[in-house]
Amino acid sequence: MSRMSGRLDGDVGQEKNVWSYSGFVNLNNLTNGIQKHERSQTHISSVLKLKMFGKSRIDLQLDEQRRSDVIRHNELGNFLGCLNLLSSYDSILNVHLETSKIFRGTSNRIQNDLICSVSNIISTSIESEIKNTSFVAILLDETSDIANLSQLSTTLRYVHHETGEAHERFISFVDVSADRSADGLLKHVIDIVNRYELKHKLVAQTYDGAAVMSGHVGGLQVKVKELYPKALFVHCFSHSLNLVLSQSASNIKDCKIFFQTLTGLGSFFTKSSKRTHALSNFTRKKMPKNAPTRWNFSSRLVNTVHEYNSYFIEFFQHVLDNSNDWDNEAIVLSQGFINFLDSRQTYFLLIVFSKIFSLTDILYEVLQTKRLDILYCVKKIEETKCQLQNYRLNLFEKLWETVLSDKGDFELQRKIRDPKTFYKVLFNEIFDNILTNLQARFGSLNKFEFLSLIDPIKKIKMNDLISAFQEVFKLSQLILTIPSTTASVERSFSALKRIKSYQRSTQGQERLSSLSLISIEKELLHKEKNHPEFYDKVINEFIKQERRIDFVYK
Repeated sequence: MSRMSGRLDGDVGQEKNVWSYSGFVNLNNLTNGIQKHERSQTHISSVLKLKMFGKSRIDLQLDEQRRSDVIRHNELGNFLGCLNLLSSYDSILNVHLETSKIFRGTSNRIQNDLICSVSNIISTSIESEIKNTSFVAILLDETSDIANLSQLSTTLRYVHHETGEAHERFISFVDVSADRSADGLLKHVIDIVNRYELKHKLVAQTYDGAAVMSGHVGGLQVKVKELYPKALFVHCFSHSLNLVLSQSASNIKDCKIFFQTLTGLGSFFTKSSKRTHALSNFTRKKMPKNAPTRWNFSSRLVNTVHEYNSYFIEFFQHVLDNSNDWDNEAIVLSQGFINFLDSRQTYFLLIVFSKIFSLTDILYEVLQTKRLDILYCVKKIEETKCQLQNYRLNLFEKLWETVLSDKGDFELQRKIRDPKTFYKVLFNEIFDNILTNLQARFGSLNKFEFLSLIDPIKKIKMNDLISAFQEVFKLSQLILTIPSTTASVERSFSALKRIKSYQRSTQGQERLSSLSLISIEKELLHKEKNHPEFYDKVINEFIKQERRIDFVYK
């Protein structure tokens, strides 16, 4: 056993002896030799290592913890990096960081408290503006972040009492993964109303296109209307267009398969940097990033595939010809995408929808405009409908000739004896669905023509005529408060993605919401920073946070 123990020691530079290498052969002195070896440092160390072999040791755990601390120290974030930079120019700060044992200000808790303190200053400023306004609208939209949590973005719209301009202020992100029902979202709306005292100020509500939010039967808007009768529901016009196009496509089997396959084509490249890089050897055009909840993603995808159809086919053929360089998934999908892209039906639908999107993309941009002229909006919708109707009546023959000249005659199929008649019916069905849905979604838009009355508000404010036209100014404020789109709410999601990507995806909800507020309302933050008492306000907010050290002198 002693021999084995010596073998386990195995340290570099270990003294060689008979017990661990050559063996003990002088049996007359065996007893004395055993007693002497048992007292040796080599034997004791070897026995300890044998006993501890395979077990977790506290000294190793401490060493691993130290190693983790060193790695974390060498990978400083923005906050600690800036703090170290400032300390190199500020001797007092440097001495504090080097010598302080209790409060250095570098812990996550301190960082979160500082972030929360700054966001509280911004929130207080927003509360002050809302307190001095007469009307407020609430805008909600929901998305999934990179951690797959359902985040609800809340924005309040109101007219500033001094400038007479409409402001849309981001309030917070709330994790609604546990309950996305209308009742669950209603609780959030009630909390916002109570927090900002909006019971008698809430005049409008607008949400995204989700049925649970905007449905006429049991939707959130109905429940909010019951509690706050003055809260007019305004559907996001750009979402309406998304719904028009998506419903038109989903109602037709061939179109639904077409768009699902196109989405899969986009995912094929976005999920692999190797595939994206290889595609650049065939075309410099990048695939649009996957955003299937936004219809303009499909528009960009259709236009890209239509324009570079032959290049995509060449790429997928290259994958098949060099199968040893690609994974099994890429090889299997490549053959399917070649069949799809080379199909005459695909080519026909690409041309049809590229023509449709040339009209609807312009309309989409109009409806996404933040300050929207409703009369102009109605005019553009009517123009789009007229152009679509004109396409339906006159475009098919031209498209059919284009397909035949580029792809050749259609092969006869068992279910399609007359290809031209079949595609003529499909062509008409696509346009009929879009026109019908456009009328259904935007037919009541004329009810909002009164929003054109917002024009006088700036003239009244600029010429200091509020006292002379008090009621007109108040009416203009009310009209300007009513939102026509949730585009501002949707833009908060880009901040959500940046913060969760570049900070960390597992950060707390309060930190996430505070960082988002600072990022989105940076214009308001800069305005606050110009006030000489800004930093005093931040300090006062900071010392209010709960901690073991009492910063308040009593």
